[in-house]
Amino acid sequence: MPQTVNAGESRIYGAELEGSYSLGNGLDVFGSAGLLKTEFTDFVLASGDLTGNEFPEAPAVTASIGANYEAANGFFVSATASYTDTYYSTGSIENDPALLIDSFTRVDAQIGYEVDNIRFTLYADNLFDSDYVTSKFNTSFGAAPIEATVSDPRTIGFEISAKF
Repeated sequence: MPQTVNAGESRIYGAELEGSYSLGNGLDVFGSAGLLKTEFTDFVLASGDLTGNEFPEAPAVTASIGANYEAANGFFVSATASYTDTYYSTGSIENDPALLIDSFTRVDAQIGYEVDNIRFTLYADNLFDSDYVTSKFNTSFGAAPIEATVSDPRTIGFEISAKF
């Protein structure tokens, strides 16, 4: 059974930067970047010394970039690419290499038309159907087996929304 424990001391440093810019004629571009440094500076348990380990679920780098275009006639299109650096899965305070999540990139897009406050949108999440792991679990609390949660597959959908 999982147990909650407290670290003696830890540090976390980070920075985020985001921006957007209108290029005119309905075209906007945007992006963001995040940097993160985490460390347990005093974390000793009966099972061992975890001092110096990174926090789980804390990628050192995240970034995204995208663009939106909205034409005067109601047509619109947008796309976003997002990157997540490697990180240790939830519960891996030991920084177990078997529970390290590889970096991944995901692209989402949508296209549509808006008229009289009604918006019709065709969207694709995970446009390129990328397979990536989002978390891992050591189900035997030993060397193996490892179970993983993987990304959602490409999802294509249609949405209608209205503003009143």
